[in-house]
Amino acid sequence: MRRLTIRQRIALWFTIGFILMGTIVRMIVFWRLDQSLSDLDEPAEIAALEGFDEFDVPIDRRPEDVTLADGRTLREVIEVAQQEFRDDTLRELFIWSGIAVLIVAVLAAIVGWWLSGRALAPIDRITRAARSISAQSLDRRIDYDGPADEVSALASTVDDMLDRIEGGVAAQRQFAAMASHELKTPLAVIGLEADMAGDDPTSTSVAELAERVGAASQRAARLVDQLLELSRSQIGLLNPAPVDIGEVWADAVEARRPRFDEAAIRLDIDIEPAVVDGDVDLLRSLAGNLIDNAVAHNHPNGFVRVRVRTGGSEAQVTVENSGPVLD
Repeated sequence: MRRLTIRQRIALWFTIGFILMGTIVRMIVFWRLDQSLSDLDEPAEIAALEGFDEFDVPIDRRPEDVTLADGRTLREVIEVAQQEFRDDTLRELFIWSGIAVLIVAVLAAIVGWWLSGRALAPIDRITRAARSISAQSLDRRIDYDGPADEVSALASTVDDMLDRIEGGVAAQRQFAAMASHELKTPLAVIGLEADMAGDDPTSTSVAELAERVGAASQRAARLVDQLLELSRSQIGLLNPAPVDIGEVWADAVEARRPRFDEAAIRLDIDIEPAVVDGDVDLLRSLAGNLIDNAVAHNHPNGFVRVRVRTGGSEAQVTVENSGPVLD
């Protein structure tokens, strides 16, 4: 069964509420009128209702002592007239008040439908704007300019959510581009070594092939770990804590000293203690990446200069090398 829309439910509850309130008012009026009619027991009044003139009733005799031509006493005529008058009045009131309640209920439904449409029009606008936003148009926003009420808060919440979604999608695209770019080199090396060994098995020894393929696979594994750390940082799975980045950079440099010696690159370091709030694993990955790039994009007998300094409440890290300028 299809559920009613919010607008239909508002109009329905508006109508039901009016019917209930109208019914309560109707019952109170009906009860009070019944009480009032029950008090109508004066002989002259009731006799006048039956066409008797008040002068036809002897004032020195009681109604039950007056016998009419048809054999009934005046008291009986009064009581019958009183009951018929009450019944007729209450019946008319019941019928016409019911008709009035139904007519006004229909009007209440129409007014409720119109008012709910007016109240929900901004929400309908937000819904249509949100539906028109796709992965290719995440830069669009609702930009609600109405009064500062619940609808405005809803529109602001949707805009904030779109900001987060757009940032997440951009980060995913950047991550995918990084992964594909960084993994190309080690995978290409492994593929090239395999092709060369397949074309000419005697061109290289098994030990040399294993060494080169192993180095490429280790590089690929390191890249995967670094990309996973990057992904973890972009989705907020961090463990920030006070970290001495001077110590982090000193450890990264010491772990790579053999590479400097192999590439005949001079190392110049000036590292001071500098404590910052951050994720120690990501900071280690950052230091390792920059130093590896400084060595890879360099030339023999060049230099790599690493500086870690503090200035006020900030820490500054500088990595320079003698290699070509990169875009």
